[in-house]
Amino acid sequence: MKIVFIIPNMTGGGTERVISLLANEYRSRGMEVAIMMFAGDECAYRLGGGGGMEWSSSVFPNSRMADR
Repeated sequence: MKIVFIIPNMTGGGTERVISLLANEYRSRGMEVAIMMFAGDECAYRLGGGGGMEWSSSVFPNSRMADR
């Protein structure tokens, strides 16, 4: 199973914290997790690395991050 979270950024706040907790938990249960950010590329919370966890700030071609 693959789970995708779509959020403007992960710079900090309640929603971002919950997404980081859920992403890490789902990953620990063997699920593939992606976090797609469209308004920044910073992440204030620790995300488990390794296979099955990915995040991207350039998945939306019309976002300002696509110009980088």
